[in-house]
Amino acid sequence: MLSPDVTFGALLRRHRLAAGLTQEGLADRAGLSAKAVSDLERDPGRTPRLDTVTLLADALALAPEQRADLLGAARPVSVPPGAGGLPQRPRQLVPRPLTPLIGRAGVAAALVDVLRRGDLQLLTLTGPGGVGKTRVAIEVARRLADDFTDGVVFVDLAPLRDSGLVLATVGRRLGVDERDATPLHELLTASLQDRHLLLLLDNFEHVLEARHAVLGLLEACPGLVTLVTSRVALRVRGGQDYRIAPLTVPQEADSPEALVRSPAGELFLERARADGTELRLNAETAPAVAEICRRLGGLPLAIELAAARLRLLPLPTLLSRLDRHLPLLEGGPHDLPDRQRTMRDTITWSYRMLNAPQQALLRRLSVFAGGCTPDAVEAVCPPDDGEPALLDRLAALVDSSLVRLDDLPAAPKAGDATGGPRVVLLDTIREYGLDQLSAEDHADASARHAAYYLSLSEGGQRELAGPATGTRLARLEREHGNLRAALGWAVRTSPATAVRLAAALSDFWEQRGYLSEGRRWLSEILEDVDATVTVSPSVQVQVLLGAATLAIQQAAYSEAEIRCAQAFALAEEHGDQLALIAALNTRGLLARHQDRYADAGKDHRKALASAAATSDLSGEAAALYGLASVAMFAGDVTRAKTLLEESLAVARRAGDQRAIANAGFLLSWQATNAGRYEQAEAVGAETLVLCRSLGNPGQTAEVLFALGTVAQFKGEHDRAATLFGECLVLHRRRGDEHSIGRVQSALGITALHRGDPVLALTLLEAGLAIERRYEDRWGRAMSLTLLAHAELAMANDTRAQALLTEAAGLFQEIGNPLYLSWCLEGLAGVAAVRGRHEHAADLDGARETVRNQTGMLLPPAHPAGYARTLAAVRDALGEEAFDAARTAGGARPVDQTIVAALADA
Repeated sequence: MLSPDVTFGALLRRHRLAAGLTQEGLADRAGLSAKAVSDLERDPGRTPRLDTVTLLADALALAPEQRADLLGAARPVSVPPGAGGLPQRPRQLVPRPLTPLIGRAGVAAALVDVLRRGDLQLLTLTGPGGVGKTRVAIEVARRLADDFTDGVVFVDLAPLRDSGLVLATVGRRLGVDERDATPLHELLTASLQDRHLLLLLDNFEHVLEARHAVLGLLEACPGLVTLVTSRVALRVRGGQDYRIAPLTVPQEADSPEALVRSPAGELFLERARADGTELRLNAETAPAVAEICRRLGGLPLAIELAAARLRLLPLPTLLSRLDRHLPLLEGGPHDLPDRQRTMRDTITWSYRMLNAPQQALLRRLSVFAGGCTPDAVEAVCPPDDGEPALLDRLAALVDSSLVRLDDLPAAPKAGDATGGPRVVLLDTIREYGLDQLSAEDHADASARHAAYYLSLSEGGQRELAGPATGTRLARLEREHGNLRAALGWAVRTSPATAVRLAAALSDFWEQRGYLSEGRRWLSEILEDVDATVTVSPSVQVQVLLGAATLAIQQAAYSEAEIRCAQAFALAEEHGDQLALIAALNTRGLLARHQDRYADAGKDHRKALASAAATSDLSGEAAALYGLASVAMFAGDVTRAKTLLEESLAVARRAGDQRAIANAGFLLSWQATNAGRYEQAEAVGAETLVLCRSLGNPGQTAEVLFALGTVAQFKGEHDRAATLFGECLVLHRRRGDEHSIGRVQSALGITALHRGDPVLALTLLEAGLAIERRYEDRWGRAMSLTLLAHAELAMANDTRAQALLTEAAGLFQEIGNPLYLSWCLEGLAGVAAVRGRHEHAADLDGARETVRNQTGMLLPPAHPAGYARTLAAVRDALGEEAFDAARTAGGARPVDQTIVAALADA
């Protein structure tokens, strides 16, 4: 205890010399003048301001007790011996942070409001180590300083190892004189009974046995309010716990501006700047910073430690090294407590407070990636004999802030485990737990983990086509991290498990748009499959067809052909009719994508016959849909409509939501091209709702494209651009570059309609480049046609004619006349520009014949350009000659018109 005879100046000089500082050096650290420090040390009657004392204490890095002594010397009071009373003045014994508070203003305000209500004496801030509990508590105390007559006092309990010393530490911090025989709790009670004071107890988690003593003090002192920080909830009557969550992290699609507004992103940038690294945010750096913040789970201490590494590591290298968090997250500021100098020390501090069964559970929980449900915990972490019940141990981990429970919405379907609590570990804690696992425990836990998720995946395969599709996909999406972890283990350890998992997940990858990821898994797994892998032929076929389907989606047709051939041969060899139907429909899909309509029709007809014979409703619906697609692309729109309606009816009987969505999309498309826009929009809107509820980005993108086309045909070009833009985003997320080319061409012609031919040319050229790269003949013909119209609008008739000639040849080659009318429209425009008006009218007549024969009543590709062409031709020929030439062109077989046009070119 400091002698009352020691003056402030003498005590200040003693601390300065102990720190090895001159008066000038201390002044420089504290932000004061050297004269001010000299005057304080020389003049015993000088009374410094409280903020000056705080600055000096910070500069000297004084311990809490030393701070209290310095402040006491600055404000000496007379306290009778043994009275134990507090000084008769407000205290502000709270550390002053040197860094700004980021992302916590709302939380601090809410906590201030809670304490200002006046009906709560004990508020505990809980959360994992490094989440910022102390920083928030200090901010709350600072804002409440003027609300408490007797001030605010901060007590750091981290140095204690004995909970019996808590009250003694509080008493010393408050300046209570313990020199008589009165018990300490009575002295404190007497001192605080009539006081209005906010007491901040920091780091309570390791002295929990003292909570009852603190509670007794609160009961006896109605004006005492205690704010506690603890990694473990106190769980005492009359108290309230408030969990401090990690900072909000940037989203994947956030712009650089949004990243700066994100609390986690703002903290990363501020700490990097404070450490001497100024980051320029752009399209490359912003996503990297966002990903770092996400990987660190928004944990402030982890973010600060990572930002400090930018002095040594470029941003991309820092991101790549975060695959292993803990070795990187060390070397924090020297003014941090030892337990927070590295993330590993911070977690170890909490881990050592657990008993052995709780530590064992935390270690085994670390095999989960992205959290899990309680039933998964029971499957992977069974208790040993004599251990406490699993839920008790789990509750202890939650109370210790090493694990959190996230509440999910109630399950949409009874019995489906998608709702309820979810057990979640921060990535840094998970990595720590993995490091603590022995090789034997790791192997056992990983095997149990893989077995659980294999059962989960296989158990709901049929639901991926039925009414519960959306629910099932959502469940798999939620478990995606665990599914990846299970696959990774299986690929290394159990090839048969890997094959079965891949077979069960192939539909999920395709429906949820994980095309590239799924192909990588399937390719790796199929390369390792040999005769020693014991799985059923039907599972092998499923894996092969999954690989084929994903390859088709990304236009990797050679790969798809190999997988289809392998699957077909295996299904035939084993006489598996269901597998054979799936193989035929997949091979038909491949043929359609390659514009081989005759081959596609042959496979789908075989599939249809087998499906009808075996009552495979989903196979039947898929075959009918495939035949409808073939009919439409071959120009038989009427038959396509009939087949689509049959497919939709069968899909509804089967409850196959995906098949229903497919049929709805193509019916909307067919109605659009037939000029029935209201019907197209109604069917398309209904199908869009279904696709979004299923969470299928590929189908959603297709329906958005169809609705964008309706808007374009109706002249609603701004709306069309919006819909095509949404479609483009989804295809990019799926990694479906092939489809991106088609959407860019659609955006290009929309730009032309909106009066921006320069942008139109740019987008159409980009779309055509993609179609050429993927050797898509029909897509190339479409892009060539639309690009020609843009060139024609720019008066580039020579290039327009070359493009249209190539397009017309492709339309003829593949036997798809659907959009041939746009090609003929463009050729008529070229002829009109060159003064060949009779030829232009002839081509326009052929255009009308194509529209009537196919039933595709398409509007002009470029209405404004088409109107100019007709006006110019009518003016040049006169009405009678125009009609005669047009009639002649319409009467001739279209093939002859095309041949003549190509020869003429």
